[in-house]
Amino acid sequence: KRRSVAPPVYETRQLDKHFHTVVSIDGRRYSSAYLEKNKRYAEQTAALVALLSLKLIHNSNEIDESVVAADDMYRISVAIDSHMSSAMIDPTLRQLIADCHHFEAIKFGDFVLKTGIHSPIYLDIRPMVSTPKPLKRLSELVYEKIISMNITHDLICGVPYSALSIASYISFQNDVIMITKRKENKDYGTKQSIEGQYKPGDRVVIVEDIISSGSSILETVIALRSAGLVVTDAVVFIDRQQNGVNNMKEYGIDVHSLIDVKTALNVFEEEQRINGHQKSGIIEWIDANPLGINDDIVNEWKLLCLQNKTSKLLSYEERSQLPEVHPLSQKLFKLMAQKKSNLCVAVDLTASKEILDLVKRIGPSIVMLKLHIDIVKDFDHKFIEELTALAAEHEFFIFEDRKFADIGQTVGLQFTEGVHRISSWAHIVNAHLVSGPGVLEGLRQGFEKDSNRGCFLIASMSSKDNPMNSTFSKTAYKWSQKYSDFVIGFISQSRVSADQRFIHMTPGVHIDVSGDPLGQQYVTPEEAIKKRGADVVIVGRGITGASDREFDHTLQLYRKRAFEAQEMSSATIDPSLRQLIADCHHFEAIKFGDFVLKTGIHSPIYLDIRPMVNRPKPLKQLSELMYKKIISMNITHDLICGVPYSALSIASSICVQKFVNMITKRKENKDYGTKQLIEGQYKPGDHVVIVEDIISSGSSILETVIALRSAGLVVTDAVVFIDRQQNGVNNMKEYGIDVHSLIDVKTALDVLEEEKRINGHQKSGIIEWIDANPLRINDDIVNEWKLLCLQNKTSKLLSYEERSQLPETHPLSQQLFSLMARKKSNLCVAVDLTASKEILELAKRIGPSIVMLKLHIDIVEDFDHKFIEKLTALAAEHEFFIFEDRKFADIGQTVGLQFTKGVHRISSWAHIVNAHLVSGPGVLEGLRQGFEKDSNRGCLLVASMSSKDNLMNSAFPKAAYKWSQKYKHFVIGFICQSRVSADQRFIHMTPGVHIDVSGDPLGQQYVTPEEAIKKRGADVVIVGRGITGASDREFDHTLQLYQKRSFEAYLNRDSD
Repeated sequence: KRRSVAPPVYETRQLDKHFHTVVSIDGRRYSSAYLEKNKRYAEQTAALVALLSLKLIHNSNEIDESVVAADDMYRISVAIDSHMSSAMIDPTLRQLIADCHHFEAIKFGDFVLKTGIHSPIYLDIRPMVSTPKPLKRLSELVYEKIISMNITHDLICGVPYSALSIASYISFQNDVIMITKRKENKDYGTKQSIEGQYKPGDRVVIVEDIISSGSSILETVIALRSAGLVVTDAVVFIDRQQNGVNNMKEYGIDVHSLIDVKTALNVFEEEQRINGHQKSGIIEWIDANPLGINDDIVNEWKLLCLQNKTSKLLSYEERSQLPEVHPLSQKLFKLMAQKKSNLCVAVDLTASKEILDLVKRIGPSIVMLKLHIDIVKDFDHKFIEELTALAAEHEFFIFEDRKFADIGQTVGLQFTEGVHRISSWAHIVNAHLVSGPGVLEGLRQGFEKDSNRGCFLIASMSSKDNPMNSTFSKTAYKWSQKYSDFVIGFISQSRVSADQRFIHMTPGVHIDVSGDPLGQQYVTPEEAIKKRGADVVIVGRGITGASDREFDHTLQLYRKRAFEAQEMSSATIDPSLRQLIADCHHFEAIKFGDFVLKTGIHSPIYLDIRPMVNRPKPLKQLSELMYKKIISMNITHDLICGVPYSALSIASSICVQKFVNMITKRKENKDYGTKQLIEGQYKPGDHVVIVEDIISSGSSILETVIALRSAGLVVTDAVVFIDRQQNGVNNMKEYGIDVHSLIDVKTALDVLEEEKRINGHQKSGIIEWIDANPLRINDDIVNEWKLLCLQNKTSKLLSYEERSQLPETHPLSQQLFSLMARKKSNLCVAVDLTASKEILELAKRIGPSIVMLKLHIDIVEDFDHKFIEKLTALAAEHEFFIFEDRKFADIGQTVGLQFTKGVHRISSWAHIVNAHLVSGPGVLEGLRQGFEKDSNRGCLLVASMSSKDNLMNSAFPKAAYKWSQKYKHFVIGFICQSRVSADQRFIHMTPGVHIDVSGDPLGQQYVTPEEAIKKRGADVVIVGRGITGASDREFDHTLQLYQKRSFEAYLNRDSD
């Protein structure tokens, strides 16, 4: 039971400016500093040494009482465990811990973390790295750690966002080249995820502020290794001691921290910033809450392993035998192997006979048939019987491409009820993620009845300019785990899950990849399968559009290729500025060629300053010149703010070098912690100077101005490195912002010509292009500016009567504004009933009090056109509009058919419909034809929803605004949770309005009429169960209450 221990070694070390004895026992050091500060223990130093020695020798706490009294032993042990480690902390690090408390980078209270759990401690280092001295101290200590640990590195990479400032400082202070990982790949210019100069094989050390689970570090590791870089180490400021360090070891990453959170708590206790009770409670919480790497990031790691072929991609046969594979997936894998086909054909025909004829022809060659049942004009259940018989005969699955995209309750009815009763015959359906997890809760009941049916989640689409970013893929993965009892895979443009039990289907597959005028984009079968990871390819017009003569050959060609792919003036310029321009060319921050800019236009020149600001010397030179410009222009400033992303490094450098406090504008509000858009220490009325790398139109600067002014800050000036001379400076003057540039692009071209880096012909061509391409502020950002003016009441919100008289207002909007004023109502009632008789009876009762009735026609079980005639007659009699809440969400061609064809023929009777933005502008191109026939009908764009945890971020309102401008001949407004457009010709309608705001179990969230109208800017409120769920006795009173409160909220909208 005993083990040998070397004799204690005594040495003298300087701690806290004093010399103390340090005892080294078996490789562990203990300082006498604490005992010297606490005189009652001083005489027991010898006993302490003996005690520790015996503890180690015996590997036990059971020490003979003859060595030291039990009471003394206990007190000394407490001293060791609670205080010794903090006594030996480097003084600079001790000061940093104190700074954490001073700047509230460490807070105590009750916080909801990003993981959703409650924590008694919250760490956010941004207030420190936005302040010069702490940033300098921290960065120096981090780099010292890198050197002391002998971490080989060619490059340094900070994990966004806080660590970017740390990495920037280390870069320019220590001549270490920095690279930056973006949160999202750019979809323009160079389209990179990793910014900066590097080559495959370069070794990178990661720096981070805090490690909790290690998820953020692993996410960065994945991006770096995907770019061919070598990463083995990360250095962090604080280890939260929640298992992050151990987690990272599993992925080959050693994490080295400056301090752990328990030692930091010891420091706080010694300095009487917290008490022992607080500390004990926090430590207990930490120990009880170890964290694991986020599942979606583990999935990304596994996807990288598949991509790098360090993990094996199994055959269809092998995948069919995986444990816990869904029964339907198992059958599909076996079928693909058996038929030597991974082909799904999209049949977008409107006549049942044509569909059946085509199915007989393609059935033997396919594994799946994709339908849009709501465009079949002569649908009946005999057709379904014949189709399912053909599916059984030829062995293929029927996939109803319904793209469910509504709230849970509605989706459940759409799936199981209505004319089509989809759940009774479709083997497979699919669902959009945009409305939140309620869509799957709504579908669950239908799937519980049959384990041989399944659902695909739409993680990405093939339509042009759709706003489905990486959030959708990550959410699809997350929900596939939760709903694996019926979710069998994904509709996607790249592999979503590394779990090979799930199926990936890629639409938009075509041998001719030129696309179509309605926004559909194509990829070849080889691209879809070999590069994007598809298991099944969905081919539509590539096969169905072939001539009769070529049809069979074309079908077999697609089948063969898809399956085989599966198996296989410048003289006066400051010399430093001149050098910076030369550096821009050397580091390819200025490139010449043919580039597609963010605006979509082609440019012969591309400017991206990241390769410069990721290098120490250019960053230091640029930062000094920009601050010199701020001083020379006498710009009043309390704070500095860099426009994300490149200018963050510039602002960080100025912050440290010139001791100017920095604030940071986030791209999106946080949805956890402090939930702020502007990070850093500031107060309303502070003057902010903006720094930016390049000005083109000025849109990025104005976007930052809007965010800062919304926070009560004063902004009048911006300093930029290069003016592209495309009207940006003039644009900003219109918004009260003076822009001061270090150099303009034409002068920069002069420098490059003089240094023979370009010739005169190149320069002339570029200047000609610049002069021919002036830019203006992006419309969506101008709209945000106008919305800010409405919010601040510097612009007037008009009455309904005034809005009805605005020029170029849509005829339907004119009628609606006039109707609301006349009826003194801005109430729309959502009628989610399945029987036509009940709908008509309700419409008679509510008609006089409403301006709009909202339907889901696809849940009406006994639908016929006689019902529509009666409903439209009631609408005319009682003066209200019929709004069919169809939420079109498919590709353009399909949507056009869904609107004008099928059993319901929606375009023939609905005054208003709505459309999701998730599938791109093709959905509106598809609707255009139906609206061109009648200018008294209109469409609402779904910009945001009332369902819980939906994925509709700020990209959706921006896209809604953009498309409302392009399609304003039939787009009349928005379904939204806050005002989308400052153009008062458009109508804003808010769903989920209820006097009782407690919500429902399927994820619906409610707001009061006053909240919707006075705070969120609604013109019309949509009330459903708040009225329709009232008892017969209370019904009329409830209806009138909603009408009265909603209209009074409109009349009093300017009051607080």
